[in-house]
Amino acid sequence: MKRFFQIPNILSACLVTGSEKQRCGYGNGDCLFIDYHHHVIAVADATERCPTASRWLIQNFHNNLQRISFSDDPEQFGHCVQEAYAHQAYEHKTTFCAVALIPSKSHEIILGVAHGGDSTLMLVNWTDGTIMYQTRSNMNFAGRSKTCTHVFPLTLNDLSTRIILTTDGFSDVIRHINHQNYSSPTGLNGKLIDELLFTSVDHTALFISEYISTHQHHMEYDDLACIIVDPFQFMTLQSQSYVILGGTSPQEEHSQ
Repeated sequence: MKRFFQIPNILSACLVTGSEKQRCGYGNGDCLFIDYHHHVIAVADATERCPTASRWLIQNFHNNLQRISFSDDPEQFGHCVQEAYAHQAYEHKTTFCAVALIPSKSHEIILGVAHGGDSTLMLVNWTDGTIMYQTRSNMNFAGRSKTCTHVFPLTLNDLSTRIILTTDGFSDVIRHINHQNYSSPTGLNGKLIDELLFTSVDHTALFISEYISTHQHHMEYDDLACIIVDPFQFMTLQSQSYVILGGTSPQEEHSQ
């Protein structure tokens, strides 16, 4: 199963069920979350044993967001993450990578970042593809850990910066595009591959989804949840809506 959506000039996102999961009838343990009201995005990646664990974590995280306001206190974002981690059962292990975009008085954007596991946040200069920041894998999975120790702020002031938030299936796609097994999931020399550098971010996730559809009989790939955002445009959205996709059981996945 492949799902894709976009907001012109602002963001795009896709969710893809892995090749082996489709053959073996598993659910999709990857889950993505976009909250237009709080300007928060997140991805999570649970195991085949309990693929719905990622959705449970993100749903609890979303419920926590509804109870607080962190526009003037970025630390409140961390409290929302910690509370979600605290209630995640040990057998419901999942990665978690989330970003809250918080305006500042200096017209910069403060990013609240929470990161546990091998899902990835990248900050990319969309002009030349330079990866200005990338998280590293750790063992701080929700369920395995009762607190997320990797919660920290970053500052954005470059209008050419784009945010990529993705689970580890992203690296399978990049490796296939490059036709070589590079150690870096992004390809070469700290730069995003040119194939993904579209003029507008609303085309990037569509390219990934269509690339998998075209080559799915000739490549092996894991579940993939991916969100690409222009942060400065994303901050202009005024909506009470949110999106949660994925974290589906085998029965849910095959009924769609």
